[in-house]
Amino acid sequence: MLAAGFILSGVVVAYTFITSLMELYILQIINGMTEAIQQTMTTAFLADVTKKKTRGTDIGTYNAIIGIMVAFALMFGGFIVAEIGFKFMFYAIAAIIAASTLLLMYITE
Repeated sequence: MLAAGFILSGVVVAYTFITSLMELYILQIINGMTEAIQQTMTTAFLADVTKKKTRGTDIGTYNAIIGIMVAFALMFGGFIVAEIGFKFMFYAIAAIIAASTLLLMYITE
């Protein structure tokens, strides 16, 4: 999960340097693979840390919160892009991904 997080952070920064459609395709493939790894591991982690009786509700609540946060992030991101530009958004997203990945090292089982 840590490796996937750092790879994803690097991929997000790499979007600012692409010069061809083929590079975009390659980044999208890598992005898809790291996202698949992270989503699978996140669900497995949630399954480990929740009680069996409330597991479905807890995972559903987590996914609902993520969906709401994505909606707000899209609105806020649009504002930032309009005011500052696209490259800043990619750098900010990469920094957030890297910081959240570093926080994973402090989770104990």
